Amino acid sequence: LIQEGKLDEAIEAIQQRLQTDGIEGINLSERYYNLLKMRKRYGEMAGHGVRHLDLLIEDNKPSKMIQVYAECTKVDPRFLPSAPVLFKIGSWLNESGKIRQSVAALNRVINAYPNHPLAPRAYFRAAQIFNDRLMSAEKAKRILAVLKQKYPQAEIVPQVDNYLANL
Repeated sequence: LIQEGKLDEAIEAIQQRLQTDGIEGINLSERYYNLLKMRKRYGEMAGHGVRHLDLLIEDNKPSKMIQVYAECTKVDPRFLPSAPVLFKIGSWLNESGKIRQSVAALNRVINAYPNHPLAPRAYFRAAQIFNDRLMSAEKAKRILAVLKQKYPQAEIVPQVDNYLANL
């Protein structure tokens, strides 16, 4: 269908398959995502973006994940992948030098998933970024204080205490 230029029909065929089988492979997921983007079916694109990001994380495609995340949040500011995906995106954004976007992704973990086990780690990572990358030790200390207040029993607290001792 794609070779014949019948893009909407290709989308419909994939959607029918989704109803029975779901998408488990990265290749079909990528094709479906790109078809939705080409046809400017942005609501469906963002909807599929959550599953597509899950598959991209399994396939260890950091730059592609960052791109898909940026595209989906652009068309839907409420776009919300899972906590593990957001945390990974925040880490990869930091590694690629996109510091502000990294902190924003980590903040989304904190705000959208406050009870998820990754929330304390998102606080800690954000504090590290403020200290190490943005040279704001005071902001890092405030973030870590909130972390310890909200999550006193979190397994990361000893690491937080050690980090604070070295600030």
